[in-house]
Amino acid sequence: MNFKTLVIVLSLVFCLTANNRCVSSGANAISKELKTMEKDVPLPYHEDLLDFVERYRNRALPETFIKYESFIEAELQQRGIPVEMKYLPISLSEMRLDYQEEGRCGVWALPALVAMHYGLTVDEKHDERFSVEASTKAALDYLSELQQKYNDWWYTILAFSNSPNSLQRALAENGNTLKLWDFYEKQLVPHPEVICNYIACMFAYHDHVAEAQPNEEDSVIAFSQPISVQLLAQETQLSVEQIKASNLVFRSDVFVPLEGYGLVLPQRFVKDFPTMEQKLYEETAQAAPVIEEQKVETSVVKNEPSKKAPTAKKETIIKHKVKKGETLTRIAKIHNVTITELVECNHLESDLILEGQNLIIKK
Repeated sequence: MNFKTLVIVLSLVFCLTANNRCVSSGANAISKELKTMEKDVPLPYHEDLLDFVERYRNRALPETFIKYESFIEAELQQRGIPVEMKYLPISLSEMRLDYQEEGRCGVWALPALVAMHYGLTVDEKHDERFSVEASTKAALDYLSELQQKYNDWWYTILAFSNSPNSLQRALAENGNTLKLWDFYEKQLVPHPEVICNYIACMFAYHDHVAEAQPNEEDSVIAFSQPISVQLLAQETQLSVEQIKASNLVFRSDVFVPLEGYGLVLPQRFVKDFPTMEQKLYEETAQAAPVIEEQKVETSVVKNEPSKKAPTAKKETIIKHKVKKGETLTRIAKIHNVTITELVECNHLESDLILEGQNLIIKK
């Protein structure tokens, strides 16, 4: 080996040693800081956290989180939930207002049945999972119920972000002696990465100092009759996409009034809206049959004329308020479903139900 080659080899060894020391130093620093941060939710260290922490450190704190942080904290404190759980929605959806994946929607990534169980409206025209205020209250009520069941914040987080059934299955198949990182390393639930995301997110943002900047650009305007988004776009000179992005709770091309919600439009339209309001109502009412007809025509064009289009099975979701003397058996017979389906849809621990209780029935 000549002198030049020896120098190159020694340089590589030095670099690798230095890099390992940096990684080891970073791991030790994170491990130590997690111990000081730990409160009600345990924060055990894992080597994979390094990549997740780096990822969050390179991202700015979501503006939606900054805007709603004090609101979420107040709702957490009201229910006696650890305040550090405010970071959970960032780890689930990055606090994206338009988050929609695998049937879960909104900043809390709520499934439709869970949202409806806790009183949110979810149908073809409206979806309150896209309201930060409404979905936060529903999500925290769900977290409270899960914590009462498991008495363990990590079991609660795993059940919330996956499902109680998937957690129960993991516990039944692997015993109750599982450690937190077993769920991640052995992939015991569909989305074990929530563990890394939550801990890394909290580590990266726990000492942030950020205040919400007042937004004077948008205002909420009350409306009492259906309004076509297309007609509203023509009147305001805004794009359909811009209007829909600001009004995520409304899910159809015609915005139908929903109690507690108004149109979110730039502030300059507060004075102008009353002058266009009646015209929008009347033209929407006239255009509604045309809109429906266009939808039907579009669906027909997509099908080959020589073949009969397959009939899609439409899923129906019904709300049932328990009456005095009713049992799960009786309710199951009325709606032609099984008791098991009722229990699973409503996350019931037993067949005991109470008068006035709201049940979700999926058919």
